[in-house]
Amino acid sequence: MSRPRDRKRDRTFPWHRHPYFGLSTVIPKPNAKISLRRAMIEYEIDGRCAAQFDLTVLPLDVLSFIGWNAAMWLRFWSKRHPNPVLRFLLSQEVEQDQADAREMMPLIERLLREQGYEEVLQ
Repeated sequence: MSRPRDRKRDRTFPWHRHPYFGLSTVIPKPNAKISLRRAMIEYEIDGRCAAQFDLTVLPLDVLSFIGWNAAMWLRFWSKRHPNPVLRFLLSQEVEQDQADAREMMPLIERLLREQGYEEVLQ
């Protein structure tokens, strides 16, 4: 016997913001049961926070955090955006980002070693 769909199911997500940068520290997975309206609000807040930084003067760990945040939102919206055309375009961006990351990994590893970040590569 199937249960009727529960319209009051909990669709909350544990949103957390970095205390200094204001960016979300947890981005929902594409299959998370969350409100898309709330996800869009959080995404827009992250976009405004990231836009306020001068990326040319930030340390590597902050840049990587901002990049991670953007990549996770891209992954989320490539599966959950309400517009199918945008979902398709965003999924192509995800694939391109992954290809670029694979291509850049040897250079990144070399630069991290040169800068003394060996522990990051462990």
